[in-house]
Amino acid sequence: MRLNLRFDILNLKRILWILVPIMVFHASLTLNVYESLMPLSYLLQFLDILFFLFSLYLFIVHPSLSQFDFLMVGYIIVMIGITAIASTDLKNMIYVAVDVLFMVTLFNYCKDGKMPLLLKILSLSLSVCVYINFIVLITDTSWMIVDDKNIFGYILGDNYNQVVSRIIPALLCSVLTSKYGFLWKVNSVATFLTGFIGVLFLGSMTATSGLVLFVLFCAVPSLSLKRIGVWGMFLFYVFFQIVVCFNGTGLQNNDLAVYIIVDVLGKDITFTHRTELWDAAIHVFTESPLFGNGYVDRDWYMSNMSSLAMGPHNLIFYIMISGGIVLLAAFLCMFAMAITRCVKSTEVSRRKLNLLFGQAVFLFMQTMEYYPFFFNFLLLNLVYYYEEFGMEKKVHLAVSSPVSNPINDDYGKTDTTE
Repeated sequence: MRLNLRFDILNLKRILWILVPIMVFHASLTLNVYESLMPLSYLLQFLDILFFLFSLYLFIVHPSLSQFDFLMVGYIIVMIGITAIASTDLKNMIYVAVDVLFMVTLFNYCKDGKMPLLLKILSLSLSVCVYINFIVLITDTSWMIVDDKNIFGYILGDNYNQVVSRIIPALLCSVLTSKYGFLWKVNSVATFLTGFIGVLFLGSMTATSGLVLFVLFCAVPSLSLKRIGVWGMFLFYVFFQIVVCFNGTGLQNNDLAVYIIVDVLGKDITFTHRTELWDAAIHVFTESPLFGNGYVDRDWYMSNMSSLAMGPHNLIFYIMISGGIVLLAAFLCMFAMAITRCVKSTEVSRRKLNLLFGQAVFLFMQTMEYYPFFFNFLLLNLVYYYEEFGMEKKVHLAVSSPVSNPINDDYGKTDTTE
């Protein structure tokens, strides 16, 4: 009887319809911005921890940890250790760890053929969050009459800069699921429209530019041009991070940079004081370069960096401050593994290239902002497990098996047109 119970639990796909939405809603929605929703926020927190423990049980009875998963789990464990030793924000680091490890256990649980279902539920859950954000923006218009754009109170991420960190993953998931049928295509269009209109309402130039760039890329029909666009975007990100961000306030002394940014583009050479934040981040990093300072809160940033804004507003600088060279190396390894595995898949499709470009855009947007661990790791998982989502895996089965299965015939076609 005990063995049968284990077998049923390990193969019960319907449990994902409970686990995945709870994980996504907790990571995406900041319900506590409304006092009336505080009880619901606490309930969601409780359910997130409870179902994480259940997903951990599923992993324990059927462990499957790849090198990629090991790096991700190791990153979080080391981060917890550094935070505890540095006596910084351990409580909130634990909450972050629960969400990320919850995600890792679910991806592990779905490795035996449940990945397409996981992708569908992820897509629907993230789309619902985007719809909720749109409804809140048009029903509660208090954000329209407040001059300070950094005011806290947005249901996706607590401030206007963080909203797009939920919208981009939702768009990528909806793009990947659009192959499953007409209704999935409808959801993809609806997610884009509500997400894009919401970003336009808020007036974030970084978010708007990133979304426009991604949508224009998706509209490109040529696979060759798409390949060039993907690698061009990754190279431009690396160039911008090294030449611009690592220069900090020194960028103001570069005549060519001043000419391009100020005279040609008409932008502020400090990128709204971000060069000062980057300079401060480099200074903080040099004080603890190996392991960093752990997960830190708003007060720590204000005391140790700058009072202009919270944090370095840059992903790489954030990792360097929180985890030093050790965690930066781990993140770069995860990134390299995910991109390499996705690129090596034999399928050549617009969908795969759209995913890679979306990852590149998400990284580039984080030269000016920083988005939470959960969404950075979620995108890395989407890239790493791309071929497990029913896009290519069944091709090999169809070739090796003389008898085709009509149920799986849709997966046996190499997608080269969408």
